[in-house]
Amino acid sequence: QVMLALTQRVLHRFSIVSTPHVRSVAVFQAAQFEHVITKDCPTSVAYADCPLFSLTSSRRGLVLESVGRSVWAEAHPGSTVFDASTGFCFNGKRRSKLQTEVDWMCDDRRVQCKSSQLVFHKSKGSWDFVFHNVKLPRCDDLLLVLYAPHTLHFVSHDLLLGVATNGAKTSVRGHRIALYGSVNTGWEDCLGRILAKLGSPSNKCKIIATVKTNDVRVEDAIASHRSLSGLSRVEQAYLDVPMANLEPAKRGLRMEALVREIDEILHPASVFGNASADLHCDWVRDSVRVE
Repeated sequence: QVMLALTQRVLHRFSIVSTPHVRSVAVFQAAQFEHVITKDCPTSVAYADCPLFSLTSSRRGLVLESVGRSVWAEAHPGSTVFDASTGFCFNGKRRSKLQTEVDWMCDDRRVQCKSSQLVFHKSKGSWDFVFHNVKLPRCDDLLLVLYAPHTLHFVSHDLLLGVATNGAKTSVRGHRIALYGSVNTGWEDCLGRILAKLGSPSNKCKIIATVKTNDVRVEDAIASHRSLSGLSRVEQAYLDVPMANLEPAKRGLRMEALVREIDEILHPASVFGNASADLHCDWVRDSVRVE
């Protein structure tokens, strides 16, 4: 097995065995692997100039929820929008504001807000939105925030379109909602197809607003949530660190590619190959399976 620790400038690579003792340590300069760390992918290219892209996914979610609440209030001028009751956890402790079952109340209706980024899925060759942890039984209204390059689209969802379960985990993790674009087309065409689907008379979804990502409401929300005092210790530590703003799955793949290059440097005489699914590893060095 290979374990890698990444700091801003230095890579520390540890070879470990089944015991918890470190067998050897090799140190590399991160600049040596800049082509992997800063590798452009279709998603990062599309969002290169977007102010939201530099935020972590959790921080961006809070920003989009803040803007979403403002948009919802504007769309319901005769209603009262206010904070939802935090309630209590199963262990009897009061929930924090970030753990409420719904995001806000609109009169007597419970509103849940979920956001998703339009991203390119290489395996399918399409740009899609996927919303996770949607607790449908606990809300009366669902606001979806579609985060695309240059624009945010706010959709009052009908609780039906694109909804899928998470198997036995649905009761805990909720449902997911998938909105798929066209295969082998650009993000603009995929976004247009998805918006057309949401506006179709075949469902009861409604696009209530479209906002530019440089809108003053977005900029104000970013400034409010990006103040250093408002960042967690982890976010402060990784502020402006390469790959910090990548989704966890994408960062994992990038790190895997980086570690393989290090493995090839340390074993120049070995033959490397991709692993088949039945080998249950990431790659093969000679006859050794590497995870």
